[in-house]
Amino acid sequence: MPDQRPPSTTNSLPLFLTAIPLLAGLLAMFPFTRKNRFPVTGRLVVITGGSQGMGLEVAKQLAKKGANVVIVARGVEKLEKAIKEVEAEAVEGSGQKFKWCSGDLSVGQEVERVFAEVVEWGGVPDIVWTCAGE
Repeated sequence: MPDQRPPSTTNSLPLFLTAIPLLAGLLAMFPFTRKNRFPVTGRLVVITGGSQGMGLEVAKQLAKKGANVVIVARGVEKLEKAIKEVEAEAVEGSGQKFKWCSGDLSVGQEVERVFAEVVEWGGVPDIVWTCAGE
């Protein structure tokens, strides 16, 4: 006598058994309990192009994580506005430091001047994040 079960249930067990290793693999790829692999608390981070766009957003995110942040760009007015936004994201009571430096980093002498200013202010940067340019 032929199988009387509906066609939708005849192969569900093997499909279920196939899905278990697939699900286990996906869960192994996306561990939700991992530690922060990019700790920046207390580190000095210099961000070029930090007065707007992606550079400014990176600066704000790093400030939220406890970094000391220097933003570098050409326009002083944008830098003055941007540093206030970055400072507003600081971890309360952390003693973080923030600075802006104006300079055209397409000119070698300006790069040297800005780097010297950063080193004098906070020491050698731990991280330099380049977002400047079009």
